[in-house]
Amino acid sequence: MQRFGLNPVWDDIWVVFSPFTDLFYLKFLHKDFRHCFLIMEVNNILFVIDPLASRIEVNTLFINKIELFEIFKSKGMKIIKTSFFNINKKSWKFGIFTCVEVVKRVLGIYNWKIITPYQLYNFLNK
Repeated sequence: MQRFGLNPVWDDIWVVFSPFTDLFYLKFLHKDFRHCFLIMEVNNILFVIDPLASRIEVNTLFINKIELFEIFKSKGMKIIKTSFFNINKKSWKFGIFTCVEVVKRVLGIYNWKIITPYQLYNFLNK
């Protein structure tokens, strides 16, 4: 796959796990892990990639990451620092469009057994 020469070097990347959801069918998931999204940093600028049910929101934040993470933690969110996995090593298989699937694809995680935010959290904590 051609990447058009755009290859930013991310300084850091985090996955944020949230207990909050507006979707009734996600209330059956683990109470602390109902949604996940990414925060990526380059040159002290934070990029938030938030896969929602109807769209993917991409935002740029000019805020101190320590302050931001404290706010998230005070709301019961969990944050894991991670890195990329097997980028461009395999072709993607079919996957349902969920927040977990988007995070897995960005990170290069090729594990079809990971379908919930809690499973992704456990995988990243190994």
